[in-house]
Amino acid sequence: MRCILTILFFFLLGSTYCEESTKDSLLKDWSNSELLDTVRMNSLKDLIFDHYCYENPDSAISLSEELALKASESAHIEWLGHSHNLRGIAMNVKGEIAQSMNHYKKALKIYLEIDDRKSQAAVMNNMANIFQDQGNQVRALEYYEKSLEIDESIGDSLGMAVTLMNIGIVHLAQGHAENTLQFLLQGLKSWMIKNWRTCEALY
Repeated sequence: MRCILTILFFFLLGSTYCEESTKDSLLKDWSNSELLDTVRMNSLKDLIFDHYCYENPDSAISLSEELALKASESAHIEWLGHSHNLRGIAMNVKGEIAQSMNHYKKALKIYLEIDDRKSQAAVMNNMANIFQDQGNQVRALEYYEKSLEIDESIGDSLGMAVTLMNIGIVHLAQGHAENTLQFLLQGLKSWMIKNWRTCEALY
């Protein structure tokens, strides 16, 4: 139910992007050894998430292992954290829940060590998704609220939108219709703020 409502929400709301990275261009950037390592790894991260995690999780896992190797070689520990987070997403899609949670925990440990708060919030949201899917609403709400607290502290409107909506879905599962509507509307507001700021930056 959570996944269905999440997809439906963003499908109906839509999103305004002025430029979309294609699979081919991301592959090209990743293969270009003349680019900075951080640029290449960012392209690979986007490639994995946008084109493989949900459509081909086995390939996502394989490519995430490449990302981890490159991160280790170039001493960019944050990208090692991203590789664990991506593997966690792909393994969750495959239904390999224990391994997924293990990778999320490894990612969170790295993000805490380097004080990457945005990534901390993201991986906590992903961990909460697993608890929600398992029917553990109390634990899910705990992690969603931790994620939301970080998003609010750093002003991440998109992160806030996603997490507020997920909190609303927890309340829906608990039969709290009024709270569900409240959080979904708050999530919609945060999403609209994010899109409005994007437009301001472009014009």
